[in-house]
This record gives sequence, C-alpha cells and structure tokens, in this order.
Amino acid sequence: MARIPNEEVERLKKEVSVERLAEARGIKLRRQGADLVGLCPFHADRTPSLVITPGKNLWNCLGACGEGGDVIQWVMRAEGVSFRHAVELLRKDHLPMAGGPISAVRQSTVRKLPAPVAAGADDRALLATIVGFYQEALKESPEAMRYLEGRGRPQLAGEPDDMTVFLTSQGEPFSRDHLTYAVKGRIDAAQLGKTGSCHLFRHTMATLMHENGADIRFIQQMLGHEDLKTTQIYTQVAIRALQQIHAATHPARLRSSERTELDAAAAPRAEEKNPRPPEFFS
Repeated sequence: MARIPNEEVERLKKEVSVERLAEARGIKLRRQGADLVGLCPFHADRTPSLVITPGKNLWNCLGACGEGGDVIQWVMRAEGVSFRHAVELLRKDHLPMAGGPISAVRQSTVRKLPAPVAAGADDRALLATIVGFYQEALKESPEAMRYLEGRGRPQLAGEPDDMTVFLTSQGEPFSRDHLTYAVKGRIDAAQLGKTGSCHLFRHTMATLMHENGADIRFIQQMLGHEDLKTTQIYTQVAIRALQQIHAATHPARLRSSERTELDAAAAPRAEEKNPRPPEFFS
C-alpha cells in the first residue's frame, strides 16, 4: 500500500466541500458574515456552535467538543476512521452523501478498506508488504528516481522494469543470499582470519560505537536484543584498545630514556630504605 501523495491530499482538501458534506448529513446551515453556522453534530449542541468557513473550506466547533479542521478531519470524526481511510473514502467517493444527523461514532459503519496483509500472515508476507510500500513510495519520489539513474540503475534494469531498487550486475533483484555471498567474498579476500558475512559488520559496529562512548543500553535497542547480556557479548573491549593501553603503560614498552628517568627518580628513595654500609680505606 503506497503512501498517499501530498498533492492528492491537498487536492481533496480544496475540491471536496465541507459545506456539502454537512448539508448532506442534514445539518441546517445559515450564513453569518463570511461563515456558515449550524448545530455541531459531534456533541449535544442546542445553540449553533458549528462554524464552517467556505472560503478556506475549514470547520470549527466553538462549543463543548472543540473539534475542527479540514474535510479529512470531518470524515475522520464523522465516520470514526483513520486518516488514510478517510482519504481513501474521499478519493473513491464512498461517503454517504445523505442521511440524518451524525451521532457520536463508536464503531465505523462505512465500508471497510481491504487490509494490506492478512491477520494471520507470517513474517515473510509482512516483510513483502513493507517492501512493496517503499517500492511504490520510491516511484512517487522524483528525487529518489534521479538518484537511481545517476547510480547507473537504468543500465542494469531489464525489460519489463519492475522498479526493483537494488540490482545485481546481472540485473536481477538483490537478494539476501546474494548480499551474504558478496560480503563473505570480501571478508575472505581481506584475510582477516575470521569467518562470517554481514553479521561481522553488525558486531564491528556495536564494538566501535561502544569504544566511542555509546551507552550499552542504546546499543542494545539498536541491535534489538531483549537481554542486556547478549549485547555485552557484542561490546567486548577490542584488541586494538588493549594494545594501545599496553603500549602506553607496560614498563617493557617504555622508551629507554623514560626508563632511565624513572630509575634515577627511584634511586634516592631506594638508598633511604637501604643505606650503604660505610667504606674503610687502608
């Protein structure tokens, strides 16, 4: 399910009249200057507190409920639906254009939109739906499409082009297995003496973030670990940091000049504790 373009939302706000929706619901409006007033349908209104401004296509309740907004907020409040559902109803003209006064909506009675994924769907189906959402959103972004063109994607894509974002050098969709194989090849070529693939980068990221001062609980959230003990495995002190501490503090690693200075400073203290016996000359 693709993201609704902002241009489409703005078009609905301009083209669909709040006044017409209110009148279709049986709300009697009378003109008061540049505005129209009537009984608010969203609370027990006895004195007209609903104000509609046709020039701006906005509505507002000056009474108990204090509701207000544009045509989309009207549909959301009147039908008891979400923002996206309200937009879809306006786009497809599924709203009832006649009827009695609106009562407080506790459960929507309008036609339901199809669910993007079945309630019992597994993780793979859910992931495919999410990927499809971003795929459609990508097509609606001129900036993103220009970026892909600049990265050489048109030369890799075949016909018909299904707009898959990441492609291999053969023009095929970039799968998880392909990424694992590619990363493993780079790691083997680097001769790191370690096995693994993408997970090795995850481990490295966590370790470097910890070395640079990141709190271990933030790293835990980023890695998605339930138990902090699991995160601590990822954030062991790196061997490089141990080498630096060793080089800076171990006596065997000090320069000879530094050792001489330390020995000279320690000599008087040693003599005070262990005075030399007197020397006799013949």
